[in-house]
Order: sequence, then C-alpha cells, then structure tokens
Amino acid sequence: MASGSAELDEPTVRVIHEDAELLVINKPVDLVCHPTKGDVYSSLISRCRLHLGTEGEPQMVNRLDRETSGVVLVAKTPEAARALRRLWENGYVTKRYVAIVLGGRTARRVDRCAAGTR
Repeated sequence: MASGSAELDEPTVRVIHEDAELLVINKPVDLVCHPTKGDVYSSLISRCRLHLGTEGEPQMVNRLDRETSGVVLVAKTPEAARALRRLWENGYVTKRYVAIVLGGRTARRVDRCAAGTR
C-alpha cells in the first residue's frame, strides 16, 4: 500500500446516500479528493469511479482536505454537477466544520479571524 493511502480493507467508498444523479460520501481522514498517485485507491474520486464502474461520470461538487473527514457530494452526471455547483455559487449551501478537542479549553468560541480564516 502506498504511504498516505486510506486502508484498503475499508469499502471503496462509504455511501451515505445514492440515487441516479448523486453520491453522498463519508470521506475518511488521510484520503485526498483528487488523484496524486497511480494507485486506484489513493483518491476519493478514483474510489467513486470504482464504485460506479461504467455507470455515471463522477464529478466532485465539493472537496475536503486530506486531513479532514466529512461529507462530500459527487454528481453522477454533468447536469447534476452543474445544478449542484449553482447552489454553492448562489449561496444556498453553507459548510459547517466541527472539531473534536481533547483537553481543556480557555474560550467558549474561536474567532475565525484569530484562527486564520476570514
């Protein structure tokens, strides 16, 4: 197994929802969304292609960093991808990140500007 690849004994993708136009995937940590190696298991989109076989043309609608786990939408058709991307572009979709912290905390809320995002 290539260094940094998610475990091969896991399912190709962990499907939360699937229909004719959409895959909703639970992306594990330590898996990149787009290919960086030749290994068919090294990226989420490659695993989606394996899951679908010849059915559909998977296109990532959103992505998460390698270090982040969470929900990723994969359109199965170009039409679904366009429609879903329009929702993001028009502000109908919001992302929410939740962190699990071990140990004590000194503040109830983390200011996004203080954390480096604006």
